Amino acid sequence: MFETSPNNGWLVKEFARAAPRRLANSLAYNIYKLLPNDTDLTVFKEAGLPGLNFAFIDGKIYYHSPIDDAQRIDQRSLQHQGSYMLSLARHFSNLDLNRSNAGGGDAVYFNFLGASFIQYPAPWRLPLAAMVSLVFIAVVMIGFRRRLLTFSGACLGSLAFLLILIVAPAAVFLVWRVILFLHGEYAQIPQGDIYNGRLYLLSFVTLTVATASTIYNLFRKKAGFHNLAVGALSWWLIFVVRMFNGRRWRDLDQEDTTIYRVVVYYGEQYSIQG
Repeated sequence: MFETSPNNGWLVKEFARAAPRRLANSLAYNIYKLLPNDTDLTVFKEAGLPGLNFAFIDGKIYYHSPIDDAQRIDQRSLQHQGSYMLSLARHFSNLDLNRSNAGGGDAVYFNFLGASFIQYPAPWRLPLAAMVSLVFIAVVMIGFRRRLLTFSGACLGSLAFLLILIVAPAAVFLVWRVILFLHGEYAQIPQGDIYNGRLYLLSFVTLTVATASTIYNLFRKKAGFHNLAVGALSWWLIFVVRMFNGRRWRDLDQEDTTIYRVVVYYGEQYSIQG
């Protein structure tokens, strides 16, 4: 489940109760609100009707092409979609659907450790973020008190993580540009995917891990494990604080055009097109 109608708290709660093998993530829902393309759910959302949108993305290379046929559909994915349809139709047919428009806001939801499904109201994000921030500060204070951390070491750890954020994507981008130069025919594929995409994906993941390992190995002797860990976590704390500085995702196109363009670009490249 990759998309919902607005104020999805009630819908997601009932989805979690009824759906078998629930697979969903609210990040996809938030990204789709930024993308310019429509989905099959768009017309229902514009009419004020609640809904959930489901899809599977494997085999994107065949999407809307002459070879997009039933033989290329994974039977397990088809069974999963069918189990969704049957169980949710039975469940929602016994509920008052007017409750879905009663407000209540959106939900945060995601899978944890496989099939475990976690969902909670979106307003909980702020107290949860504050709690995580306090825990991080407490851990850092304990680290300095026990002399496991040093200021210079933590700064080196932050620098190492920043270099990874810059160098690893740059390396993958450059390698991919070389591949496109050597295989110009890839540009003719309309969906932007390629037939052997999984091998490339595995290669890029390996390249990213190798790049990160190399950078950390260069900093390890001067900074140490604890400083490297705190330096990396400090960036995640900055990201969390940045998300709660009073701006919302829908404001990014006006105030954070760089972030918006990155999200939209990769969303258009890898989004599920209903």
